[in-house]
This record gives sequence, C-alpha cells and structure tokens, in this order.
Amino acid sequence: MSNKLKGFLSTVNTLGLHMALREAIRRVFGIGYTWKGIKVDSAILFRLLRKLAYNGYEVYVSGEEIVVKTLFGEICVEKEDWNLLLVDTIYFPELCDDMYGCADVDNGIVVDIGAYIGDTALYFIHRGARRVYAFEPVKKFYKYLLRNIARNNLEDRVIAFNYGAWFKNSTIMVSMEGAGTGSKMDYSRHAWSLKLRA
Repeated sequence: MSNKLKGFLSTVNTLGLHMALREAIRRVFGIGYTWKGIKVDSAILFRLLRKLAYNGYEVYVSGEEIVVKTLFGEICVEKEDWNLLLVDTIYFPELCDDMYGCADVDNGIVVDIGAYIGDTALYFIHRGARRVYAFEPVKKFYKYLLRNIARNNLEDRVIAFNYGAWFKNSTIMVSMEGAGTGSKMDYSRHAWSLKLRA
C-alpha cells in the first residue's frame, strides 16, 4: 500500500471522509478550507490536526485562539502561531514519559528550564508535582506560558519567570527558527552554578 493511500485512509479514520476529500482538493487545486474555525492552507497544519485527532485530543477555536485539550490540560496559542503546537510534548505524551517518566515528581517541586508555552509544566503537575517553577526567556513563549497557566487555573502551583538559565561562565546561543528555540551551550569554562538573565 502506498504512503499516499495510507495517509488518505488515516485521515478517513481520524477526521472522516469529508475532511479527507477536502484535503485532497486543497492539495490538487491549492484551495484552502476551514476546519473547526482553523484555516487549513498547508500540509504541515493538516498533518498536525490529523495527528492531534489520531491521538484523541480535542481541538477547537476560542475567539482568536486554537486550543488543544491534552491529557494534562489545555494548551492554547493564537491562530497565527499554530506552528508553536508542533512541539512534540503537546501531542506525544509518550515522549514526556520517555524523557521525564523516570523522575519521581509526586508531591515534589520541579524547576522547568525552557518551559516554552507551558506543556511540560502541565505535564509535571499532572504527574503529581506540588509546584513547578517555569523559566522561559523568550517573551512570545512566556506570554503563552502565562495564558496556559491561567487557562488551567494553576496560578498557585506553576510560578512563571521570564528568565533563562545556563551555566556560569558559559555562553548560551539561541536560535528562534523552527517550532521552538534550539540552544547550544559553549562550555569554554566549566562551572556548575546557574545564572539567570532576562
């Protein structure tokens, strides 16, 4: 069976025949369409919506926001920032379990460095953390971090800081390309204390 046929059948199973046909027309003729208030005009956005539906997540529009109801809470971004939802932890909870599942956070305090838009902070609360200190230096992501904390009524359990953290006497280089920031540490001098910067 070809990959295109597999993709079509996957779409039919997750989103229905109507959506599969609409996406086929979009790809052939370049005509965008709207699904639950979300303008679908690219294959990347379509695949994201299909993956979210496949994993059983509810996706809906609330005003100018796209909201994804995950296993650990609701994550929202503005419509024009839909690509921020491409970060794996939102729609691959098994990735969180693989990355953090061995950490016993039950009734503990977690420091989430690089909290992004709040997906991992919500995950740690879901896993039983008593409190999460979430550090996110990028203002745009920090704005969504605050929104998602409030959306899930977690202001008393997730404390957000618009700061970054890295090792003392080192330099952090951040790239804003892609769905999230990518960072690389320069350990020209090794030291193990953290410093915070706005």
